Amino acid sequence: VYTIIQKTKVSNLDVINCGSVAPNPAELLTSPLMEDLFEFASANYDYIIVDTPPIGFVSDYLVLEKNFKITLFMIRYNYSKIKLLNELNELYEDRK
Repeated sequence: VYTIIQKTKVSNLDVINCGSVAPNPAELLTSPLMEDLFEFASANYDYIIVDTPPIGFVSDYLVLEKNFKITLFMIRYNYSKIKLLNELNELYEDRK
């Protein structure tokens, strides 16, 4: 059982907080332990929501997306750049 999983006051909602910044985040995200965590979560939870940094700034999403069934991009009206939306569409169309 993972001790990083925390119960909340909300019924049937558990979370894993981000914690402190690791010196080697890319290595952690690609490690077998991360795969084990996703396997455990998939076997024990109905839904897993992963909040990653914006796709253009770091590669966290690109490393983890193989574990996702659905991707939801949050954009801000009158703030997000249309160019970035076009790039997201290209990534989607190219299956990247």
